[in-house]
Amino acid sequence: MAKRGNNEGTIYKRADGRWTAVVTIGRAKGTPRRKQFYGRTRQEAARKLTEALKATKDAVPIPSDRITVAGYARDWLAGIKMSKRPKTY
Repeated sequence: MAKRGNNEGTIYKRADGRWTAVVTIGRAKGTPRRKQFYGRTRQEAARKLTEALKATKDAVPIPSDRITVAGYARDWLAGIKMSKRPKTY
């Protein structure tokens, strides 16, 4: 069997007999995450790995999950503005 390339994941058999597919999914900022998929057969694990790689490839880049206090306050005020009287805002 040929060696897999970078960012293609890996498939191996566990001691308990299940097959595991592991893929590293990077984030825009921060540490990469390793996602594991399990299957009773190698084909099942490979199918799950292929689906995960396709979903990662087709996905829209995720914006940073960090938000500033100013950004939160701006969004909160915009959302609550309609339910308050003009003098309150």
